[in-house]
Amino acid sequence: MIKFKTRTGSSSILVILLVVTMVVFGVLAMMSSYSGLKMARKTAQWTQDYYELESKAEIMLYDIKNIVHKSIVASNTTSQDYWTSLNRALQELDSSEVTLTYDADKIIVKGDFVNSSGDRFLALLTLENLASDTDIAIEEDLIEINTWKLIPREVEYEDAIEFKDLEVNIEND
Repeated sequence: MIKFKTRTGSSSILVILLVVTMVVFGVLAMMSSYSGLKMARKTAQWTQDYYELESKAEIMLYDIKNIVHKSIVASNTTSQDYWTSLNRALQELDSSEVTLTYDADKIIVKGDFVNSSGDRFLALLTLENLASDTDIAIEEDLIEINTWKLIPREVEYEDAIEFKDLEVNIEND
């Protein structure tokens, strides 16, 4: 067995190992905080995009409620006058984002909003006609919200992984 008479390098080795360990933990902490920052930015952008689209749908709903209210006021509380006035006023709302589908007893309003990121928000409303002998009482009952949601984006995967067929030979002894 060899005995060393001096211990002059052992403290230097301990200091170097300590510095290397601290650098490794510092790099790991920096990578973790950077990935947290990226996730926070992505969440903030998603939230901003969602509320931008949802506000467009809310504006459409507000406009429809105003049209319904004005139609009720103009109709003298009769169903036929209300329906005629509503049909006339909704024609102005028809655009590239808002489409109207007319049935005999209802109007379906479809708001399909798209932002610059490619996200879509769908708002589907139904305006029902009243029976001819019914007086108009409550405005909120005339609008039914069928769909109010963000449509998930389609994800396209890259074809980076290639699979190959392998031949396996099994020999029986």
